[in-house]
Amino acid sequence: MLGPTSPPGLAQRELEEHLLLASDTEPSTFAEVQQHGCWRLAMLDEMTAIEANETWELADPSHHSRPIGLKWVYKAKKDAAGIISKYKARLVAKGYV
Repeated sequence: MLGPTSPPGLAQRELEEHLLLASDTEPSTFAEVQQHGCWRLAMLDEMTAIEANETWELADPSHHSRPIGLKWVYKAKKDAAGIISKYKARLVAKGYV
């Protein structure tokens, strides 16, 4: 024997905790986002913040440039009890998540 074994049920608890990380709270497609006003409001909040902070502006690309791709990333923020307290949407450049 190499050492003491783990308490009974520990492996099951670790598995359950791992599975909770793969939550279905965040949408995986834009079609899902369109069905829920909370996510649309989160996107509007992000766009308003980008405009207010003058983070970037939309511009027509020149024929010599290659525009960067953007994608939405959605996160549901939860409090200590596991209840969703905020819906967060942010725009990130593709490949930089």
